[in-house]
Amino acid sequence: MAGAIVSFFIVAAFYGFVIWRVKGRCSRFEFIIKTVVIYVSIGVLFGIGMLVFLLFNNVSAFFINYFIALALLYQSIKLTIKRFYDLDMDGWHVLLTMIPLVGLGVKIYLFVKEGEPGLNEYDEAVNYSKLLKPLKDTDQRQVIDICSDRLFFDKDEFAFERYLNNYKITIPDYLQKENIFVKYLTDKYTLKKEGYRKIIEISKDEFLDMVKELKLILVKDSFYILVGEAEVFIRQEDFKYTMIITKDESIRIEGELKLLDGQSEYTEYENLKIYKGIYKNNLLIWIKGVA
Repeated sequence: MAGAIVSFFIVAAFYGFVIWRVKGRCSRFEFIIKTVVIYVSIGVLFGIGMLVFLLFNNVSAFFINYFIALALLYQSIKLTIKRFYDLDMDGWHVLLTMIPLVGLGVKIYLFVKEGEPGLNEYDEAVNYSKLLKPLKDTDQRQVIDICSDRLFFDKDEFAFERYLNNYKITIPDYLQKENIFVKYLTDKYTLKKEGYRKIIEISKDEFLDMVKELKLILVKDSFYILVGEAEVFIRQEDFKYTMIITKDESIRIEGELKLLDGQSEYTEYENLKIYKGIYKNNLLIWIKGVA
């Protein structure tokens, strides 16, 4: 009895760790494809391991495949949690998959149930810097990401404060002036030296003017990207991209959004406009022309 209790807490701790680590959602179609690939791979690995063991009496090959299979099972758990997130359900529901028969029913439910079409608390945006890297390489369009107390630019991190319509940016001394963001600030504004850092205070309008002058692409809280004058959310879905914008924000770029006609599946959900099934190249061309 004591052993069963200890095992339960170990399993619960492991699942809790995985739930804590997992971010983002997984659509139904993507879940089906990836789950089938994982379980087919596990079956093939076990088959190869057993065959090697029977033909050559080689136990090591069997154990290597066993550990690879465990890694694939770990990926399956992460995928299942993301699928629950897609349904706007807590990740702890993954424990239901461990119960005989109930687990089978849960898997079938995850295979057939459509996800929440809009945004929910588990949503995670794409990595905008990674997505837009081709624009950096070809057009020198770089991403600047403003969070609550941090600002990120070209792999560098800066302390950031905002009060009313003013911004306070802290630049560590170790950063090189070759960074165009730092160079712009240090060339144009007065710096206040504090220990091993420099402080620059500028207004919101001055900051936005800098974004335009340097042709930067502005991201807010690693979640929304500023396209034209509107905030847009982008996530990966069904191996393509989905773009979501509120109806109020869409008014600001109504003409630009029409350029997505024929390149996406358009639906409306509550106060949102949703553009699904956008190929990466089409999305980059659209952002390049609008942002």
